Amino acid sequence: MTKHPCAGLAQSTVEVFEAIAISLDPPFRPAAIRTLMKRGLIECVGEHEVHRDRFGVTMAPVYEVPLLVHMQWCKWCAENV
Repeated sequence: MTKHPCAGLAQSTVEVFEAIAISLDPPFRPAAIRTLMKRGLIECVGEHEVHRDRFGVTMAPVYEVPLLVHMQWCKWCAENV
């Protein structure tokens, strides 16, 4: 059986990873983002505009799961439907 890429991590961190893996905006959990980035499970690929008003523009980082990690997660998902 394939191991989940986040095996051994807290459930809240796994939820952030899985949200990013399916292209959702992850829940704002800075500690989870740091943990995932440190382990190479996600990477920051830029920023997108989340708000614009007369005071300026608010930007937020965009995260993605690297291809090989995403493939491992997809395999894990297929085995654990």
